[in-house]
Amino acid sequence: MLNRQTRRQLLKGSVLVSAALGTKARAQPTNGPRGTPRQDLLRMISGFQLSQMIHVAAKLRIADQLAGGPRTVAQLAAATKTHADSLYRLLRTLAGMGIFAEDEDLQFRLTPAAELLRSEVPGTMRAHAEAVGEEWMWRPWGALVHSVTTGDTAFDHLYGKNTFDWFGEHPDATRLAASTYTENTATTSEAIVAAYDFSAARNWSTAAAARAFCSRLYCGITIGRT
Repeated sequence: MLNRQTRRQLLKGSVLVSAALGTKARAQPTNGPRGTPRQDLLRMISGFQLSQMIHVAAKLRIADQLAGGPRTVAQLAAATKTHADSLYRLLRTLAGMGIFAEDEDLQFRLTPAAELLRSEVPGTMRAHAEAVGEEWMWRPWGALVHSVTTGDTAFDHLYGKNTFDWFGEHPDATRLAASTYTENTATTSEAIVAAYDFSAARNWSTAAAARAFCSRLYCGITIGRT
């Protein structure tokens, strides 16, 4: 493996990091004031790179690997069967965006943002982060110009069928997509429950059923039929 100083020198000149940050690479989260219009636009133009990096971290379950505390890059690489130096570059870049944090001895730990990439925790966004980088999500967005110029659905154009028919033939993708809807409705259902007065419910089971209905409604309608 490369030593820490060598990695930092390489990362400092990384086009990927500079594009993602819109400025010189740095390891601290970018929570400061907005930059110039050019820097802000560059961040937006390069947004797909950051999405893909978050997707890889979610797909590899890096946050789950760190749930028990900090781990070294070597340990994470062994657990995820990845190339240690490449994984280090990925995690260090994400740490610069506030997703994960780097400690001494090439160790990484969770941050509040990284906590949301854990599986089975309140407010998790892991499935959404994973889905956004999957081919069936990535390719249609890459064909957006086709939709804008023809009015046709890019997904149908690329795959020769509509999304429901395609998902019906790909159960793994269906499960991941359904998980993203479950994550989204977990948040919206909480807002519904908070806004609606359930005091008129005659018993606890009625109110609980309403809550369960809110949390499953969108997922069931959108992706439940295969």
